Amino acid sequence: MANHKKWILPLGSATVTAMLLSAIWFGWTMLTDGSSTGTVVRVNSPLVMKSYSSVSGLSDDADVVVIGTVKGVAERGIDQGSEDGKGAPGNGIPIPYTVYSVEVMEALKGEVEEEIYVFRTDPEFFPDEALTRLRDDETVILYLSEETTKVAPTITVTDIFYVPLAFDNAVFDLLSPGDAGPVGRVNDDAIVVPRGTGPEMFSSGTTFTISDFRQAIETDGGG
Repeated sequence: MANHKKWILPLGSATVTAMLLSAIWFGWTMLTDGSSTGTVVRVNSPLVMKSYSSVSGLSDDADVVVIGTVKGVAERGIDQGSEDGKGAPGNGIPIPYTVYSVEVMEALKGEVEEEIYVFRTDPEFFPDEALTRLRDDETVILYLSEETTKVAPTITVTDIFYVPLAFDNAVFDLLSPGDAGPVGRVNDDAIVVPRGTGPEMFSSGTTFTISDFRQAIETDGGG
């Protein structure tokens, strides 16, 4: 079953002050009920982010799960959130981000276009977190939440984008994808390794097969 625990920030971390400040403005969901004026909505925060140590937990929470190949950077920008999630630009702490174009080889959960756009906060902003960049031609499995530019109005390349649920904890590297086109099916025996490892996440050295992901999603009922 899922292991859903809040991230705990080390009090001695050099970045804890910046992270605490950013959490005021920067949330996966709104940090208040939206009744206060001036609420700024944003799309990632270690303070409100779950951690996962099972693919079943990720499968439960993801809107979309895809196997895809990174085609390149589609856009870079600075996010300051959105006022009340309604699309008006916010005035939060500036956070750099990158939007990647990903060609979908197979959707394991949900329905998506053959090309999707994946939002990632730049890792330099949270150097103590399991957070890396995506690289051209990498083949990855991504557990994603679907968002619109109402929460990130500085994005211009698309109206709908996707965000990994929990930084690298929701990113897996596919080591041997085999042959599969945009509507193909990746070999069930292909080897997958989690990119996010550590406390409350996957153990270092853990490996999976595509079959493990399919079974977890079928059990969740999202396949």
